[in-house]
Amino acid sequence: MVSRAVRCAGSPCAATARLGGNRQKWLTRGPRLPGGPSSAWLILDGAQTDARVTGEQRRIRLECAAVVRLGTMTTPRSYPSTIADAVTNEIVIKKSRFIAHVAPAASPDAADEVITRDKKQYWDARHNCVAMVTGVLGDRARSSDDGEPSGTAGVPMLEVLRRRELTDVVAVVTRYFGGIKLGAGGLIRAYSGAVSEALDLAVIVRRETLTRVTLDVAHSDAGRIDNVLREWVVAHGARLDEPRYGATATFELWAPPAVLHQLTADVAAASAGSVVPVVGEDRIVDVP
Repeated sequence: MVSRAVRCAGSPCAATARLGGNRQKWLTRGPRLPGGPSSAWLILDGAQTDARVTGEQRRIRLECAAVVRLGTMTTPRSYPSTIADAVTNEIVIKKSRFIAHVAPAASPDAADEVITRDKKQYWDARHNCVAMVTGVLGDRARSSDDGEPSGTAGVPMLEVLRRRELTDVVAVVTRYFGGIKLGAGGLIRAYSGAVSEALDLAVIVRRETLTRVTLDVAHSDAGRIDNVLREWVVAHGARLDEPRYGATATFELWAPPAVLHQLTADVAAASAGSVVPVVGEDRIVDVP
């Protein structure tokens, strides 16, 4: 059975729905989750029942002062992390120098620019091996052994990025040969170790989905609501943009979907129900 919850855009409330002529009551609230609107448990004749209210076969009329969005509840999607800034680190193995450079790259083209600069900088090196992962979900990847035996450089480097669950990152390892052959196993350990040690020095930036919420507030209440929201975003991992002033004061914040119901409740309590948050689109943001 698929669990369901309901979220009102206004103050927490119970919404009433009519389904097939019978009156049922929606209980409690749940946030709109990434990939779709929220959903709700349906209480019917005192029993908890799962009801799909998509409107495909049955028409539902919601009687609620606020806007209620319905849909299937899903687990929030997690996203690969990235790194904040470029890092360069060098290791020496049996007289061979391995210079690892890892850098953020928002696209394959951006990664190629990093690779081009490194190859120009280390033009006299025997090998400049590469691994990159790009895309919000890390669904684009590429690697190159650059003359090393097949599978001993680029792929091991790429596996390090995969194991660290990173995306939008490129790794270039430059090797200056020291005269002693390392063998296939030694090369794999050297290239993967060079990338791993460089990443140990990097600042990891996680990514998450935040939902845009806007609130229109009368100028007479703007100062008080501003203070409430500033404290709220700190406590709930949200972000507050600068307010805009027109006919009303408009506040815009970005909040994790899991705490939208709490925002609704807290704003209702602070404004005596006069301020109704309006939920907008989702976006994926970097969180240091």
